[in-house]
Amino acid sequence: MLRTVTLNSGYDDVYEVGAVHWGGVTPIHSFEPRPAGKGINVATLARSLGSEVCAYALVGEREAVDFGERLSALSLTHRIIKVPGRTRHNLTLSVRGSDQIAAHMVSEGFTLSDRGPVDALVDRLIAEVQSGDIVTLNGSVPHGLPDTIWADLAKEMLRAGARLIIDLQGAAFLAALRDNRSILLAKPNEEECRVLPNVSSAVTPEEAVVVALNSLSQFGVAIPLVTIGAQGCAYISHGEVYVSSCPVPDPRVAVGAGDAFLAGFCSALASHEDPGEAIFSGLSVSSAYVSGQSPSGLRSAAKAFKERIVTAPGFDKGTALPPGTVVS
Repeated sequence: MLRTVTLNSGYDDVYEVGAVHWGGVTPIHSFEPRPAGKGINVATLARSLGSEVCAYALVGEREAVDFGERLSALSLTHRIIKVPGRTRHNLTLSVRGSDQIAAHMVSEGFTLSDRGPVDALVDRLIAEVQSGDIVTLNGSVPHGLPDTIWADLAKEMLRAGARLIIDLQGAAFLAALRDNRSILLAKPNEEECRVLPNVSSAVTPEEAVVVALNSLSQFGVAIPLVTIGAQGCAYISHGEVYVSSCPVPDPRVAVGAGDAFLAGFCSALASHEDPGEAIFSGLSVSSAYVSGQSPSGLRSAAKAFKERIVTAPGFDKGTALPPGTVVS
């Protein structure tokens, strides 16, 4: 079972328009409000790939029923805990017939005065998780909650025997790494890496990625990995840094590519593929998603993209630090 956790859920309001004329009028060709949030995105895409998934999320009390109904319509098992206030709405905007990549605008997430709803969500998760389940902790922390909240949940999941994956940001990301030494996969992007030790002092972007990977390794992450946009992803395997890429000739969307990667990775892992093969599955699903493929055709499109993956030793200097090296 794959279980995803989202504390800052939302809707992605996806518009396709004829053009953008500031101060003028233009037709809307399509509009769809989609349940979203990083863990929700992973769950819905993994479900479309055929995985058994349960999504755990905080949702504003005004939209909880609608949000749950939309997840049910996607055949996605879910556990929703209501929180005061409204669920945020984000905007995804694309122009029909244009070769421009869709724009994405993000609203503020929840502000919570206490951690009661999170504790209720955690209690439900602890009651249901089983040893060997894959659990992903995804996204940001609502305003008003401590940065350690993901670290606390990570401890509980590791204690339960789950295979833990984190896709977090900022101080909460660093706290989760420092407090837990048995994380299976961490997958920051280049921007999210900046919080890791010594990354900000790197001279080049390539050096920063290598430093980040070494840092993740020293924090005990079994599969240190950094997504690097159109270049694919960099990761450590058998003590060496590798870069795998899967070019997309005509990219249509960029936001959410990391969530698609996780969906592909987790689905492959749940199907008993080895971690290396799971990385390739994640990359191929991400590329299919970036190409604009719909969820219903994601699996078949990913198979075609998987044949295009190219892997090479990373950045010509891709050597991991030896075990035991201290990262300050």
